[in-house]
Amino acid sequence: VCLLNHTDGSLVHLSPCRLNKIEGLFAKADYVLEYLVNLNIQPGAIARVFVEANAKRFAPGMTSADTILTLAKMNGLVSYLAHKQFNAPVIDVVATSARSVLGFKVKGKNQKEQVFQQNLLLHPEFPWPTHVVKGETIIAGIARDMNDAYVICRGGQLIHPYR
Repeated sequence: VCLLNHTDGSLVHLSPCRLNKIEGLFAKADYVLEYLVNLNIQPGAIARVFVEANAKRFAPGMTSADTILTLAKMNGLVSYLAHKQFNAPVIDVVATSARSVLGFKVKGKNQKEQVFQQNLLLHPEFPWPTHVVKGETIIAGIARDMNDAYVICRGGQLIHPYR
């Protein structure tokens, strides 16, 4: 979940909303709603909600039909819940367009990691979660999903300027 100031794009909130241990679509939706409510956002403080547009095609060897459909269902539920909670329009943002408008260049495989590494250089101050492995502090894997949220939100702001 990423919240940005609508005037200058500065970071207001960035944190994961972990759903991987929750079973069932509706239980996940209930958790998301509780998460959004617990943000304690003042009425009218959210101008727009940006969500990643649903995948519309397969990436060879990467995405199954079941995965695309499951993500589309969750995307629809989260979009509706955010709209109802914040009384704000929900705008779909295509990930490649968001990356492009932010100037992130990706080639070949592992685009998510490439974008994360580029954004990490730009924003080392973001609250990237870490953990220690063999005495070395590393950035947790969930930071990649947090980065996706930032890219969609900031890219959405630039693609769809606030009026």
